[in-house]
Order: sequence, then C-alpha cells, then structure tokens
Amino acid sequence: RANIPTDQRTLKSQKISKQVLSLPQTIKARTISVYVDFRSEVETRKLIQSLLDSGKIVALPVVHYDTWELKFVA
Repeated sequence: RANIPTDQRTLKSQKISKQVLSLPQTIKARTISVYVDFRSEVETRKLIQSLLDSGKIVALPVVHYDTWELKFVA
C-alpha cells in the first residue's frame, strides 16, 4: 500500500467509498462501523462524512492499549 502514489490511492479510495455507499446493506443500515484511515490505508474520512450527512450513526473502533480492549464509539 505504501508504494501506491497518493493520487492513485485517493482515486481507489473514492471508488471503494462509492461502492460502499451503494450497497443495499449500507443503505438499509442505521449504524455502520468504519475505521479512520491511517498512513497508507484506504482513505475513509470522506466516506465517514458522507455516512453522517445521510443520517447514519458511525461507530469508530477505539483500542484502549492499557487493557487491549476494543470499543466502538459513535
């Protein structure tokens, strides 16, 4: 992933986001879990904003490193 040029990563991320937003499961869902992108991961911030703009509840995973507990924060 790190070797993919930024402009290509952005285009691929936009395609992925478009596909996710058009899924019947996404359209029907009230709450959706999405990670916040980091470094060279698929960019998700615009996807998250689109989901929020459409009235969805977005749950983000948060790891508490002292206990290694995974929680979702909406």
